[in-house]
Amino acid sequence: MLLTNKTNELVCIHDVARPLIKESLIDKAINESMGFDGCILAMPSTDTVKIVEGNIVNNTINRNSVWMAQTPQVFRKDKLLKAYREISSVEATDECTLMELMGFSIKVINGDMNNIKITSKVDLEIAKIIMENQNI
Repeated sequence: MLLTNKTNELVCIHDVARPLIKESLIDKAINESMGFDGCILAMPSTDTVKIVEGNIVNNTINRNSVWMAQTPQVFRKDKLLKAYREISSVEATDECTLMELMGFSIKVINGDMNNIKITSKVDLEIAKIIMENQNI
């Protein structure tokens, strides 16, 4: 849901598939967005990433420049609304993509490895283990 209250300068977007978010990470993303058009949580990739075409490896990306995006993602409301209006035809998997395409400055900060996205039964089992270890 996008808030359009005129007094809100920031929009904080979080996806329901990441229920283990910590309030401290939300606060950190909001605070770190100051001076930028937005801020996202992400984790540096520990995997080697391949570009594949037709089941053939075409290229290997330097993993030092690859980050795995998480939510929440915090953006300046006016700029996010502009991105929605001007490039609404783009299929994006997150709002950060729209902001990037508009040329806005998005800061990346370290997320949390426990801020997992639950999309499979295995993910759900991992989330249960995390919750047990954190006494949630």
